[in-house]
Amino acid sequence: MIASLLFMPTANAVPAVAEAVRSQKQAPEHSYSQHRGYLPLGSDIMNGTFTLQHAQSLCDSISDCLAVTINVGNRAENVLAGAKHQMWLKSSSEWVPNGGHLTFVKLRPDCPGIEFKRMTFLPTLSKALHGPYCCQGAQCPDENAYATLEKSCAMPGATPLGVPRCSDLQGDPLENIALRSTNVSQSSDWPHAENKGANVAIDGVIDTQYFHTQCVNGPQWFRLVFNEPMMVAQVVLHNRRDHKARLVGASITMYRDNWKPSLSVRMTTARKLFVWTFRPVLSSIKMVEVAMPGVNDCLHFSELEVFGATQQLVDEGPFSFQRKVPATVAPEPKAAPSAPSAKATSLPDDASRPTFPDVKQVKRLKSSKPLEPEMRPSKAENSTLFPNSEAERENSMLMAASAGSATTVVLVIMQWFWIKAHWLDMWQ
Repeated sequence: MIASLLFMPTANAVPAVAEAVRSQKQAPEHSYSQHRGYLPLGSDIMNGTFTLQHAQSLCDSISDCLAVTINVGNRAENVLAGAKHQMWLKSSSEWVPNGGHLTFVKLRPDCPGIEFKRMTFLPTLSKALHGPYCCQGAQCPDENAYATLEKSCAMPGATPLGVPRCSDLQGDPLENIALRSTNVSQSSDWPHAENKGANVAIDGVIDTQYFHTQCVNGPQWFRLVFNEPMMVAQVVLHNRRDHKARLVGASITMYRDNWKPSLSVRMTTARKLFVWTFRPVLSSIKMVEVAMPGVNDCLHFSELEVFGATQQLVDEGPFSFQRKVPATVAPEPKAAPSAPSAKATSLPDDASRPTFPDVKQVKRLKSSKPLEPEMRPSKAENSTLFPNSEAERENSMLMAASAGSATTVVLVIMQWFWIKAHWLDMWQ
């Protein structure tokens, strides 16, 4: 019997649900550590009536799922023996001790042969001043296959954009342009020692210090405003080391210099590191906003890094940093000759911009010349194309006969007589 589901799936969860339901008795892929405790409210992926084995198999198939939590009461032995019970799949794993609950945390190993690091930096630059982050190692996945490997081992939160291979990055590294800003703010201040202020989130130091908003009267936000328009290739967010689940549901929105949003991404799982790499790069970015939509949610994190360059420097060119498009990424399909080419829709506002490092901004020129009216036959042309009188029809046929072969003449005359006879019959 298929378990009943009451859930709000993420984009990655939909195909996983169907796959897991079909294979209900399949053994879980990962090992799970068992704890007497619960996972706090929030970070829900779905809930339903499952066996423990089914819930763990379902959690295995969802990259954002980190744990299964159950309010067992006095039925712990029955649940462990395979009885069905109400269970919650969560995108967090920080459990709170409680004797009436069971929590099973997914044990995802580190990915073998893979290291996530910054792009090789110049000796004159400190690590905090350069980027972007990339994947080093023979087992690094293709960017469009990142989510598949993310199910099997521990990786930064980067779905669906993925993390580029270090071997695909060339030239000088990019600057952490967040350090250039002198205009940072937060929506409110937590009145305790944990709150070190908004500036600590862009000081280039990844440590245990963080800013902290209040947890009421939301939504809460953090804003970084650049002194001038910027080109942005990658955004990296370092979560605080504890209470990572509080960041689930937050979004990062990039605003252009006209203060209209260019792109927004959302944090759907409790990770210590989030990486968003943009292809093509975002141009003319003026502000980065991190926002938590809930009314009673806190907002806090350790560090925000933004890798790019001033838009003026990019437009003037040439620019040293380059990113190769991997050969494994399929080219965009070409439109049929009779159909208009479709616009790329991967990134808002920048879809028409060529892939970096083509740095000259393309300006759309508005034509002052009105569109030409549709060409239609004139009255004189109509009289030639469609003769009205018998004399005109006869002359047209004679002209056709003289220009064609004898066979054509015979066929045209026979057709003319048939038409004339047909009309005579109708008049009679």
